Amino acid sequence: MFTSPVVEMNRELASQIDLEVHENPQHPLKGKIVGIASGRIVTVGDSLDEVCDSRRKIEPDNTRTYVLETGLDYSQTEYIWEMRSCPAPVALCSGISQRLKSS
Repeated sequence: MFTSPVVEMNRELASQIDLEVHENPQHPLKGKIVGIASGRIVTVGDSLDEVCDSRRKIEPDNTRTYVLETGLDYSQTEYIWEMRSCPAPVALCSGISQRLKSS
């Protein structure tokens, strides 16, 4: 499978951010959603909609972007029990899915 250099840059930056956040509980990006485009952080926010909207204005090509929710354990499997329809641009944000917790 071919992976573009931009995709690799975005993944490397996302991995670096994730590692830093896990190593430092006081990291300013902890619990934030980070939008990455072309290997650099382009937006940070508290909601997926906010970050995707900002990211889309900066880089409309979704293949050149990545979205990361920091502070999560991505090695753990979480099951999605329900899917709701959402506008296509939000659904196309890579790296995040809505997690529904069971009570």
